[in-house]
Amino acid sequence: MKLNLREAAHLIELRTVPQGHPDYRQVAQKMFKSIKKIHPNLSQIIKYVDLKGYRLERLESEKRTEEKRKQYLN
Repeated sequence: MKLNLREAAHLIELRTVPQGHPDYRQVAQKMFKSIKKIHPNLSQIIKYVDLKGYRLERLESEKRTEEKRKQYLN
């Protein structure tokens, strides 16, 4: 797979959000770390990367959705 920096930044920022699938998050985080290791200056372009690990990634998002649904039904 070949990506330019803009494409890589988009993919990494999109897939490292807390709600992201754990496998995608892990791959995107590794991609960012590799870019940062080889090109530290260029990696600064990628601003919204989340390198934290989350347990039950989608749970908080699902809770918020459920609360909104309950408010809508009432």
